[in-house]
Amino acid sequence: MSEFRGVLVNAGDLTDLAASGPDLAADPSRLLRVPMPAFLAWAACRKATGAMAISDASGTVTDMILKDGAVQVLERRGHPMFKDVIADMVAEKELTQQAADQSAAMAVATGKSQVQVVYEMGACTPKALVDAIRRRKNGTLDALLATGEQPYAWVEGTPPGTKSDPVVIDLNTWLFSLVRHRTRMSYGLDMEPLLGDVLGKYPMKGPRFTPLILGTCVNEREKKTIDDLVDGTNATREVLTMSLMGRTQTARLLLACHLLGLLEYRTTPLPKGGVAALEAELHKTHERIQTEDLFTRLTIHWTTHPSLIKAAYDKMTERWGPSSPVRTQSATAAELADKIFALITEAYEGVAEQRRRRDYRTQLLGAAKMRFGTDLLYKQAHMALFRSEIPLARQIIEAAIDIIPDETYLDFHRKLGG
Repeated sequence: MSEFRGVLVNAGDLTDLAASGPDLAADPSRLLRVPMPAFLAWAACRKATGAMAISDASGTVTDMILKDGAVQVLERRGHPMFKDVIADMVAEKELTQQAADQSAAMAVATGKSQVQVVYEMGACTPKALVDAIRRRKNGTLDALLATGEQPYAWVEGTPPGTKSDPVVIDLNTWLFSLVRHRTRMSYGLDMEPLLGDVLGKYPMKGPRFTPLILGTCVNEREKKTIDDLVDGTNATREVLTMSLMGRTQTARLLLACHLLGLLEYRTTPLPKGGVAALEAELHKTHERIQTEDLFTRLTIHWTTHPSLIKAAYDKMTERWGPSSPVRTQSATAAELADKIFALITEAYEGVAEQRRRRDYRTQLLGAAKMRFGTDLLYKQAHMALFRSEIPLARQIIEAAIDIIPDETYLDFHRKLGG
């Protein structure tokens, strides 16, 4: 969605952190009513560039312009932020009133911003100026977070005429700090419900977990925890238990990483030994699959009901396909996953259609083995009928008919209402 309207709904507690950036990216309709931290996590994950207009009950509009996932402009409409910055610096005695008045007059005369004039005058240190702008922006963000419901409008892209701001707010760093602040009085058990969907999955660093984020958002102990435990070999629940930082601090770290989409999750663990062991395992898997028949490649039996073949392929696609987390581990892992998935796809295409499936079974097994298998299915269908398991009996005999459309099987199927 490049242009939409919604409502920011801020509870001011942990529930504002429940929806992660990837959650919202997967279901943009949730942006229509969303906590502000979650919206900003969505923007950070997408490295979004766009303009956001936020209204309050009094009709005041705050304009926020994002560029590449960072806050570039943040000010009340019709009230330039730099006026507030100068006033803040005078109040903090970082700038004299005389210098403020002089810079205001020069700004009018030259058409430059008052902050630029103050900088050129040398009326304060550059650091004091940068800190004052950052304080004002952070204060505005805090004020927006403290408001319960606020309508907003979002338009993708930088508005025409937008001037570059010398101080931007990196949303990754800001949201990390927000999570630490919101959870300072919380226990690990308070945060675990927010991680509920991923507690049983195996986290590992995603492509967004860059050296820059590592250097600015986490301390050395947290970095060690991520390197040692968040490698796809331990479930999220195990990471919470095993971490030397303690359950609460680790939950806080995982919550921030989850909110910002810095972690990806596997449904099965990587082998102990990390990427090298994974690559060795992938080599073995590729060699093994090359020798398997088409049914075995899909992890199904040759007597499996036809309706279950697509589901088996979908499951293998999740494991080896283009979005498989295993591909993010290394270039070699991605290459091997490609080869494995090509063999899986070849198998699916070879057995998905009935005629090709029957021809392949005949070639693979021969008539005698196929007859033995279908007769066994016929007996199993009778046993299911004896137990009054009609749907199961129908499914079993349909699997037999798919292999050999024998009139005896077809007659039994008709008796079952098929």
